[in-house]
Amino acid sequence: KPLAGFFTHAHKQATTLDRRKAYYGRVGLIVVMGFVIVLTPWRTSVVTEGVLVLPEQANIRVTTDGFVKQVLFTSGKQVSPGDELLVQENFPLIAESHKLKVEIQKARAMHSTQLADGTHQKTFLSDRIKTLEHTLGYLTLQVEGLTLRAHQSGTVVIENSQDLMGRYLQKGQLLGYV
Repeated sequence: KPLAGFFTHAHKQATTLDRRKAYYGRVGLIVVMGFVIVLTPWRTSVVTEGVLVLPEQANIRVTTDGFVKQVLFTSGKQVSPGDELLVQENFPLIAESHKLKVEIQKARAMHSTQLADGTHQKTFLSDRIKTLEHTLGYLTLQVEGLTLRAHQSGTVVIENSQDLMGRYLQKGQLLGYV
């Protein structure tokens, strides 16, 4: 029996040692995993490729042909809808507009002085006045387009905006973005 008690005691010590080893092994593994998690660098950003498409309202496009007379903004400036960005000049367009106004006044004067018996001539003049007014409306829109305005609020981005003075810009030309 004393020999059996020795083996039993030795077995109890071995299992206690195994338990301690297993416990310390688990704790050590958890500590090492914690260090790995804490010391591993995490990504703070992601880089991807793609195409950025801005809405049409963000584009700054020239609405009428003309030479740049004034640049009323600088790149990086905050604008709101309706702010003037650029003023152009187009003397032939303005002259044509004035010429049409004079023609309309002349046609109205002739229309009002026509006698009652000239109804055919009066109808012709009425149609002529309508055509001239329609053309004048179109030209007025073009003259108003000589002042380029922002369509939305934001920051103006135009490359080399200081070089625009005196340049000829064509209708539809893209200048920059808001």
